[in-house]
Amino acid sequence: MLLDTQTRFHSFLVLMVILCSFSSSCEAQNPRPPLPDVWISSGGAVGETVVVNVQDNQASSPTRPFTLVCSQNPNPSPWGFPALHPPVYTLSAGNLNAQGQALFQAHIPSLKALVGLPFYFQTAVKSALEGWLISNVCAWRIAPNLSRRFVQAPTNPIPFFPGDGHVRTNLADGTVLFCGGRSLLSSMSIIWRNDAFVYDPVKATCVRVGNMQTGRFDHVGQRLSDGTVLVVGGDRNWQNPTAELYDPRTKAFTSLGPVPSCLRLTTATAVRNPWTRQEFVLIAGGYDMLTSTLSRNPLLYDVQNRTVSALPPMVKPRLYMAAAAFPAGAVLITGGTDSQMNVHDDAELFLLQTRQFYPWGKMNRRRYGHAMMTIDSSHALIISGGDRAGGHNDLELFDGLRQTSMRLPQRLNFPRLFCSPVQLPDGSLLLAGGQSGTHTFSGQVPEILSISGSTLLRPIREPTLAVEVHGLKGGGAFALGMTTFHHLK
Repeated sequence: MLLDTQTRFHSFLVLMVILCSFSSSCEAQNPRPPLPDVWISSGGAVGETVVVNVQDNQASSPTRPFTLVCSQNPNPSPWGFPALHPPVYTLSAGNLNAQGQALFQAHIPSLKALVGLPFYFQTAVKSALEGWLISNVCAWRIAPNLSRRFVQAPTNPIPFFPGDGHVRTNLADGTVLFCGGRSLLSSMSIIWRNDAFVYDPVKATCVRVGNMQTGRFDHVGQRLSDGTVLVVGGDRNWQNPTAELYDPRTKAFTSLGPVPSCLRLTTATAVRNPWTRQEFVLIAGGYDMLTSTLSRNPLLYDVQNRTVSALPPMVKPRLYMAAAAFPAGAVLITGGTDSQMNVHDDAELFLLQTRQFYPWGKMNRRRYGHAMMTIDSSHALIISGGDRAGGHNDLELFDGLRQTSMRLPQRLNFPRLFCSPVQLPDGSLLLAGGQSGTHTFSGQVPEILSISGSTLLRPIREPTLAVEVHGLKGGGAFALGMTTFHHLK
């Protein structure tokens, strides 16, 4: 029986890699011409029939020869050149159809040994002018056959996409506010958006609401206890920065007046005075557009008085840091980078009572682009991120009282930078999208992290690498892609 299982496993080894292909749209080394894509159109778990799609992005030249190859050994080149280490297997070859596509169907055996198996793949399409156009290396791990999955919506109701610098904020009634970002008319023309929409996940509808007072890009939004949403940073008119407030009752934005600085890629963290319960929002870190430097000068929004004031400087300037609030009126800030992209491994603490920042120990390793969430009154969970060498797939627990951190035994299946975990009703964490710091990252592969470890889900059906996942009030999540929109079912 064991021999039979091994024989079946090895006989399907090469074929299974076809099923592991979901996107090769990692950033191209040369933007002209566009690279081909490969992704799973459906399926993706053991025991399922899956459909794999190869797409030529040059629609003007269909019926071109293509080749799909795989290996279990990626090239860890820091320059991101697409390459696989031998042995490399040819999975399929032929000509694309008139639409520049090739579709494959295959069945994954119901073998537990296949779950989590890693594969790395590339596709190549021949051009008469450019020769063979080779995709970047991407990875996939076969998922178990679970009922939970992302289901594609018939249409994409939201006029936003990953990486456009917009803000998403859950409203008290379960809807989601989208606002700002930028639109690219061409490589030299950018529109700073001031429009806003509210998405209803129950009705799957998107309704336009009033515009923001100014266009904003890479700004932040924070819902307050009264249901309004503070929006600040990323001003188009960065020489005269302001803050504003969205009121879901009037569906309109109101200006809060000028603020001391214009910050991009900053953080907004709600924190309360533990004695008076007065609510504040700490806006810290990021890039100061007024001085063209990283910012050490945070802001504090007073919810009761609707004022934004400057604070004493942080311990050090930080970009791509993480922040989380504790019930005692404190905000823990960890990691990030300096202006030279040197990655920090230290932490600092903001105390609301003193309005000061203090050095607060170190993390287990250097991290930027990581996520952090409060676990209890003194502990914070730090998830993934990376350093200059690449992405991390580990976790650590920061003890705010002892100012120390410890590595946890659980690990993610993939490194993830700039990924926002979504807490599900059972307490587990959903992670998808993000970056890895290398060219072998599978951005559309979701996973669920729990005490027992990480479990893979089927891939999100998005042919491009960019995916962002957003949690919904009361549980659930949606995945926003460049071309598709999905709900977790």
